[in-house]
Amino acid sequence: MQVPAGTVKPEELPEHAVLREASEETGLSGLRIVQYLGTGEYDMRPYADATHARHYFHLTTDSKDLPERWEAHEDNDGVGERIRFELYWVPLEKAHVIGAGQGAFLGRVVDDSAAR
Repeated sequence: MQVPAGTVKPEELPEHAVLREASEETGLSGLRIVQYLGTGEYDMRPYADATHARHYFHLTTDSKDLPERWEAHEDNDGVGERIRFELYWVPLEKAHVIGAGQGAFLGRVVDDSAAR
């Protein structure tokens, strides 16, 4: 299980990249940043000999009537096969199960019952 994530393109600011990637991977519109949570490094070994610098953001959407579960597809800028995502909401208190260190900054999320 993971959160929407991706790569910051050359000349792109992390705050623009997070909104682009989250929109591409979830299909949700009206996304906006609630809070910048911080930057951390994640060692990808044994899967890859690399360390990723990760920027963490708390996002919300202004969209109404959000589904509990949905499917979205990303086309990878037309390179390779489309990626299918099965999406659903996880309560903040249970989100520690997010994989690959992506839950590292959950403790910094301000609990805002209006934000999902």
